[in-house]
Amino acid sequence: MDCVREWRDGRNRAAAQAGRRDALKAAAVSKRVWEHVPTTHQIVSVGGTLSLSALDQAFAAIETEFPSGPCDELPVVDVVIVSGLRHADIRAWGRYVYEEFPADVKRERGAYGEIHGATVYMDNSVPRDTVLVGSLPAGKWDGAFSTVTVVVGS
Repeated sequence: MDCVREWRDGRNRAAAQAGRRDALKAAAVSKRVWEHVPTTHQIVSVGGTLSLSALDQAFAAIETEFPSGPCDELPVVDVVIVSGLRHADIRAWGRYVYEEFPADVKRERGAYGEIHGATVYMDNSVPRDTVLVGSLPAGKWDGAFSTVTVVVGS
């Protein structure tokens, strides 16, 4: 019976986390946070496509905000929002890097996949040359969406 309770609790926690990520995505898009990101919080990916290296730099910029402390206080990347064009760049990296969600999850939540533990959302209201990378609040970390954007330049 304990196994069933643990399984159910795990599913409830995962559903709550997914809901928090969906809410963070919706808030970021409605506030158009990409318009307010300082240039010091931007990483440029050159060559006309989003590079995995640039996305990794954006993840590192968030993950190093609080370099020491208990694991539950460390910031992690929870959400990545891209336009359809940048989603194509991510999909091209292959299934070993990017795990695409089933069609029903895409329809219900607008979540398209997962990369390094972060949920990837596609929203064409985000400019084509911008990728938003954000984190939910945890411990001392108050969470931030506008912490890092990746700008794709040529």
